[in-house]
Formats: sequence, structure tokens, C-alpha cells
Amino acid sequence: MSTQKLIDVHEEKAIAHRHIFYDNQIAQEVPSNCLGKKWKGYTFHVTSSNDKQDFPIKQGVFLPCHVCLLRANSHSCSHTCHAGKHKHKSVHGSIIDPDIAILSLVIVRQGEKDNPGLTDNVLPKRLGPKRATKISSFFNLGKEDDVRNPKVQCLITPLHLQCYCQLHSLRHRHIKHQKEQKAKF
Repeated sequence: MSTQKLIDVHEEKAIAHRHIFYDNQIAQEVPSNCLGKKWKGYTFHVTSSNDKQDFPIKQGVFLPCHVCLLRANSHSCSHTCHAGKHKHKSVHGSIIDPDIAILSLVIVRQGEKDNPGLTDNVLPKRLGPKRATKISSFFNLGKEDDVRNPKVQCLITPLHLQCYCQLHSLRHRHIKHQKEQKAKF
């Protein structure tokens, strides 16, 4: 897991050739040949973007412009209040053009050099696995190990213990308060 970095294209001198992203779609891999020495050998994966009028890009709409679609609540880019309702929503097509203001990219292949602040440091995993099979593979446990052990079934962290103690004390305070109210009545 790596870090995130925001690069403003208008201020960044190294990315003068942003036209290499044009006419590509979401979920397409883009080589970074023209971006300069700093990005040599990198390959990017286009994940999402917004255009200059803050409309989201929608995968499956193969146009480089705005489109008004009739969307149900189950679709992306739409939030309706009632079940079964449909709503007209404007979205941008999935083809990247000069109207795109924000472009989210993921590094698929790392190049020859590390980028400072982006690929030079690796962050540890913040959350551990939850399922017993994934915990056993995470800790390299075999099939002969008993997975029903509570330490293997649920990863106990200090934060987990703190939440458990807080809920336990809250429950006991509530029961004590109910008993006092019942005695007064």
C-alpha cells in the first residue's frame, strides 16, 4: 500500500504533455513515456475523474462529452430518496478529453526511479483480515492448527478492546440506571 499525491498540472513543469491521457477511457492502462525523466518506465491505470463542471465520469458511456441519463437508485452517480424512482443525471462520458479537470491514476508498474513522497515509502496495513481463513493465511497457519481459537477467529487490537470495554461499561450503567428507576417507581 502506497501513499497518495496530488499533482497540479498547471503548475507542474514536468507534466507538459498531458495529451497522452486524451482519448483513453476509464480502466485503461496508459504508459508514461512523454511525462519526463521522473516518470520513465511507469504505467498508470485510469480509475476515475471529474470534468471542469464537476460532473463525474461514468464508465460505459463511450462519449467525450456530457450526457443526461435516466438513472435508478441502484446505479452509480445517482442518489434517489424513494425506491423505484428514476432521476435524470448529467455525467461525463468515459473518454478523457481536455474538459477533464481531475484525473485519478493508480501506478500499475513502477519505473526505474522512486518518486519522492509517492513510491519511496510504503505504509503498513492499517486493518487486519477478519475471516478465519484469511487470518490463518496471514499468519501462515496450517490446516492442522485450530482456527476456532478466539485469537485466530478475530484479530484483537487495543482499539477493539477499548471499544469492547466502553460498550460493556455503558451496558452496565444502563442496567444500573434502569434498576434505580424501577426502585423509585
